[in-house]
Amino acid sequence: MDGIRSPMEPLLTVDQVAAYLHLSRTTVYRLVWSGSLRTVKVGSRIRVPESAIAEYLAKEPRA
Repeated sequence: MDGIRSPMEPLLTVDQVAAYLHLSRTTVYRLVWSGSLRTVKVGSRIRVPESAIAEYLAKEPRA
């Protein structure tokens, strides 16, 4: 099975992302709904891959 990988990247809840970024849950949901923060669906639940947080921070201007 050379070349075939199944990366198991940690998936975070909206609450975990909010705590990590020091944002409210509502703000994180706004980022998700606007497409600024990439998510995946696990069943009916929204999860945020760790790499999506790094991508978001890289493209956002610093204050």
